[in-house]
Amino acid sequence: MIGKRIISEKPLTLAEAKEIIAAEKKEREEQTYEQKVTYTYLNKFAAAPTKTEKAKKELMELGFTEEEAVYLVNVKPEIPEQVQAMFEKRKIENVDKILEILSKL
Repeated sequence: MIGKRIISEKPLTLAEAKEIIAAEKKEREEQTYEQKVTYTYLNKFAAAPTKTEKAKKELMELGFTEEEAVYLVNVKPEIPEQVQAMFEKRKIENVDKILEILSKL
């Protein structure tokens, strides 16, 4: 069992998750297998925390919820069709603006 109970729950960008795992890494002498694998993955794919936080805020200003903004930041779609596919049940406005924000990551 990885954890005994859920302390809190909120959507995290990959950069935020990397910071949490890094802090845990400093506190413990030895990481679990899951932590090692997760940290390796996050090192490959997480963008800089300041950039992801700024992108998340800009996306929320466009009308996305925090969960949707985190989803976009983590997936980083590169073409309009990918953005539309992520939100297939609703029409997305400002796709070019969304892609511009995400291209800065």
